[in-house]
Amino acid sequence: MVDRLTEIHNMSQDQQMLDNECGWMDMDVPDKETASQQVSSIEVDSTIQLTHSSHARDDGTGFYKEHLTSNNPHAIAKVLGAYFHDRYSESKGPSTKDLRNSIRIELGYKVSYWKVWMDSEIEKSLVRGTHEHGYGVIDAYSHILRTSNSVSKTAVVVDENGRFKCFLVAYGAWILGFAQMRKVIAVDGTFLKSRYCGVLLSAFAQDIENHIFSVAFCVVDSKCDASYKYFFEQMSSFVLDTPKLCIISDRHPSIGKIVSVVFPSAHYGCCMRHLGENIRKDFHNGSVVHHFLRQQKHTMYNIMTINITESINVVLLGEREFPITALFDAINKRFTEIFHERRMIFLDIGTKFVPSMETIIAENTELGNKLLVHQIANYRYIVTGHEVVATADLQSKSCSYRVFVIDKIPCPYAMAALRCQYGEDYGRRIYEYSSLYYTVDAYIMAYVEEIKPISSEDSWQVSIEILERKISPLFIEPGKVGRRSYKRRK
Repeated sequence: MVDRLTEIHNMSQDQQMLDNECGWMDMDVPDKETASQQVSSIEVDSTIQLTHSSHARDDGTGFYKEHLTSNNPHAIAKVLGAYFHDRYSESKGPSTKDLRNSIRIELGYKVSYWKVWMDSEIEKSLVRGTHEHGYGVIDAYSHILRTSNSVSKTAVVVDENGRFKCFLVAYGAWILGFAQMRKVIAVDGTFLKSRYCGVLLSAFAQDIENHIFSVAFCVVDSKCDASYKYFFEQMSSFVLDTPKLCIISDRHPSIGKIVSVVFPSAHYGCCMRHLGENIRKDFHNGSVVHHFLRQQKHTMYNIMTINITESINVVLLGEREFPITALFDAINKRFTEIFHERRMIFLDIGTKFVPSMETIIAENTELGNKLLVHQIANYRYIVTGHEVVATADLQSKSCSYRVFVIDKIPCPYAMAALRCQYGEDYGRRIYEYSSLYYTVDAYIMAYVEEIKPISSEDSWQVSIEILERKISPLFIEPGKVGRRSYKRRK
């Protein structure tokens, strides 16, 4: 009996030494039926293997391997993250609820909501980097952006404690292209959904095909006078303060106040859609809004709303929870594609104006041919038709119908006056009385500059001073870090 105990004891020591050398964890040995299961596996970075078995061990190379199945209720979040690695590479990725459903359907594995949420946070940080790292390298990121894209403007502001305050980006392609745009800028701000919050301020123009054209983006700590002042002061270096400039917003009190200081010669207006909604809400009468909008005497190319900025906020809805560098990488990628598409679309077109304007000219010409014209002075005409009597002054390029003034292109009444003034040659004269912003050449010139992508961080070449400058994230109250808490009702 003693010999038998000694033999068992020696076998236990040998087994323990073997386990220490191989890194095996002390666990139940699977039975033959389980061990004989042959299933496919997924290798992720040669470190994590997901299969239909129930082991977890170190294979002696220092790499931890864990197998994910319904038989293993203790799979760590790292393993779950590896399983969904590719789902976070291009976009926001699936929600926690969708992840749970995918695991349950594809693997038959029930996992808690908390573990799946932790999994998604771990994998997002591996794919996009952490929020803290994004703020820490923002100065180096700014340098690489300017190096890759000439004429671009970036600016980073920190407080006295080295904490992040503002980061502005205006690509050189945006700055040069804005010279070909109508000088109407819509400004808006949207709250970021990252753990450190913040606000993404955006300024957009509208090209001649009514597409959004970015002017600048800026991440700030909050919507306040100081943030908007910094934003507009930075834009003033490439947006000229002239009477032709018009800035519209959603009536945020800080915007109107700061515009009058930074751009005193510019016009400032509020978004007609927001104003119309306020009228509908205050007077409880939607029919009033239609009459109100018809009476507006806006003279800036009929751009009266900030829908162009709100539409890009919807496009970047998922990206608003990204780390700051990943957010601007997403902006870079999106506008790189947009610029390439719009630069190529009209290269071989044979018209002088863009297609949308040529269509409007054809429609106005057809309507103008049906109107009665009476000349009252040189270049001045009374035009009658469609229950309207309008006065067209070709010398000042104006018409009492006001569409000519607003759209900067002859309306039907102006078309009738041009036909009477120039006869058969009036078709060529139409382009002389229209804005140059509508030409195909102006459109192509607006998108001729390329937006170059930002290289990966491991290939950055920056000075030691920039690398050593670490910027801390925005300050937030300790209780606000993490997921929002809700008070449950009984």
